[in-house]
Amino acid sequence: DVLRFLWVTDPYQEPAEIQVLRFKRVTFGVTVNPFLLNATMRYHIESYKEERPNVVERLLQSAYDDDVVCGTESAESFVEMFEKFRAMLSTGGFNLRKFVTSGQSVAGGSKRQPVIVPRCYFEEVSDHWGCRLIGFSDSSAKAYAAVVYLQWDRGDSKRMAFIASKTRVAPLKSLTIPRLELLGALLLVRLINCVHEALREELKLLPSRCYTDSQVALYWIQGERKEWKPFVCNRVKEIRKLISSGQWSHCHGKQNPAYTPSRGMSVEELRACTLWWEGPKDLGAEENICDQMPGECLDEMRARRGHFTELIIRRGRTVVRRLIHTCVTCRRLEGQSYAVPPMPPQPTYRVSERPPFYYTGVDFARPIFVKNSAYELGGKAWLCPYTCCITRAIHLDLLHNMSFEYFFRSFKRFVARRGLPRKMLSDNAQTFKKMASLLKEIEDHKDVKHYFSDRKIQWNFNVEMSPWWGEVFERLIQSVKRCMKKVIGRASLTYEELLTAVIEIEMIINSLPLSYVTQDDLDEPITPSHLLIGRRLTSLPDDICCTEDDFTLTPPTLTRRIVSKLPVISFLEQMEEGISSRVKRSA
Repeated sequence: DVLRFLWVTDPYQEPAEIQVLRFKRVTFGVTVNPFLLNATMRYHIESYKEERPNVVERLLQSAYDDDVVCGTESAESFVEMFEKFRAMLSTGGFNLRKFVTSGQSVAGGSKRQPVIVPRCYFEEVSDHWGCRLIGFSDSSAKAYAAVVYLQWDRGDSKRMAFIASKTRVAPLKSLTIPRLELLGALLLVRLINCVHEALREELKLLPSRCYTDSQVALYWIQGERKEWKPFVCNRVKEIRKLISSGQWSHCHGKQNPAYTPSRGMSVEELRACTLWWEGPKDLGAEENICDQMPGECLDEMRARRGHFTELIIRRGRTVVRRLIHTCVTCRRLEGQSYAVPPMPPQPTYRVSERPPFYYTGVDFARPIFVKNSAYELGGKAWLCPYTCCITRAIHLDLLHNMSFEYFFRSFKRFVARRGLPRKMLSDNAQTFKKMASLLKEIEDHKDVKHYFSDRKIQWNFNVEMSPWWGEVFERLIQSVKRCMKKVIGRASLTYEELLTAVIEIEMIINSLPLSYVTQDDLDEPITPSHLLIGRRLTSLPDDICCTEDDFTLTPPTLTRRIVSKLPVISFLEQMEEGISSRVKRSA
């Protein structure tokens, strides 16, 4: 009746129905609990006063809270009194189930299948050398554990004894199994270091040995320090501080005693588990339980240019295509969203036989962030590609701004390096407001009209909302962006570094083959660089028409030199004609 409270059945009902409720059991943590316990026990015991007055009087004198302290003259009378006390208290829900006694006969009768673990090691191992601590760690998704054994030599055999173990519940935050294995390894080194501090004054211990069945955690502990995450780096640092990385080895999961506490086991199974109480039997033969980790050096030496060292990849193009198709990064960068539509007839400026950059397309690519110093971003730089509509060669330039002045200077640099174009093509998409305003400014500016009219340059704009009109330069811009993703990525470069990278990307694009190259094609593939300078940009120049004497020409001998080189000049002209014919056939 003390623990009563009021309860409203329905707070929205008027008038409210109020009930009086009370607890049937005493709640834990109430201040009056000890008093209620004593009062309840005394009330229950005194209810047997008429039936068993002697037992009730003896029990009231011996009871203290929920304990009973008493003694008897013989073991038989103690057992009889204990049975009477337990029978009397069990009717009230009090289970008298544990006791401490000095009588060996009484205590011996209550022991049931004891688990015997040797605790006195020193008398047996103090006269022997070769004592060391052996530790094992293991983890699961629910817990991670560590166990330590003492191993010593006894004649021709080795013995092991259980020392200590620890088990921890896995963190609430979800972690991968390798990270849980690393937590188990950290728990093991802390435990084995604590045991070593306690036994080092009693025994002459050899360096400890630690075992784990996780090759990932073992690689973190024994491997070279790399750009690891802080979680891994901090724990590996503490593990190496307590135990040297050379004292770690790998063992099979079936021979790991720490497997038992990390997964759980019933009491009957634990009692019969010799692996847990005695450790692995064949630990001395490390080749039986320890895996041979793959080495970093080749055991077999072979001749450098022998028959067996030559690598011949059959159907190499198919193999490379298969590898690229299965590569996640390559599929993300090379994948196409939609199927390519049928190709329409090419316009005249795409198939006419003209010099490089005679017909040129220009467009702006995405802005790129540049930095002034090693830590400060300086602004943006815009990529301005000039594309030859005939040879598919490209000329890349960087602009600090998208204004008319910067673009006009860039165009002058292009004309100075590549020559005057006959026709210029550019985008006219209204969705890009800055681009549209810039192109409109270029079209209407009087200086531009005067500059173009003097040099007879014709500027054509694509139809609005028709990006496929500019496919000749849009496709190469895609190739440039793909190269920038692979080469630069998310790095922040200075303007000089970015300019160097852009020029190298220009060299790569101009060195790409213009046609499909088969495996049986022995001719060098035609690239835009062949049409620009007569050779590939990534190959060395030929010494066919240059000697050391050519640099000391004098006017009297100049004519003889030119006449002697006429066959060479004829050969170069034939080579240019051959390149032109191959381009026509591949197109």
